[in-house]
Amino acid sequence: MNLARDIHRSAPVAGCCEQAGREGTSVAFLPVAFTVPMPPSVNHMFKNLPGRGRVKTDSYIDWQMSAKTAIRRQAVPSVSGRVMVNLGFELGVAGADIDNRIKALLDLLSVNADSKGNARGLGIIEDDSLVVSLTVCRLPPANGLAHVQIHPPRPTTAVFHPAFDGASGAWIFDAPIEEDMDDGDQLS
Repeated sequence: MNLARDIHRSAPVAGCCEQAGREGTSVAFLPVAFTVPMPPSVNHMFKNLPGRGRVKTDSYIDWQMSAKTAIRRQAVPSVSGRVMVNLGFELGVAGADIDNRIKALLDLLSVNADSKGNARGLGIIEDDSLVVSLTVCRLPPANGLAHVQIHPPRPTTAVFHPAFDGASGAWIFDAPIEEDMDDGDQLS
């Protein structure tokens, strides 16, 4: 089975799982997976300073630099168009909200420009407004990482599997099945 060939041959879902190739051609992208250090809570991203207004905190700036380095080391490719994003946060603090970690991470992945037109994010995805599906889970604390998976939009079945104690768990996604494959294999 040739995974790249089969993905190129598979039909796109409403034209959303393609990205522009050279000379106007479309190329389906493979799912992308990588890890970054745990993003700060949205409550710790900015602070208000008299005379300056709202500014990034030192911890947010430090995290951005560490996360950018981690992404570059993993050679994460950019994808264009609409995407599905799956996030898993290794949070050891029982009271920490997982939803407070999403903004920093999606802003880092997006192109996002400041008021002067300077790019703030890495451009892994074009814009977080193109995220059509977002799943998030709390993972067991291990290395204090955030796990990111980016997929092209496609019909997907996801099942949440809680840990034995119910304090964490993971979303498990079924791989799409391609019915028109000539060698009888399933795409996995």
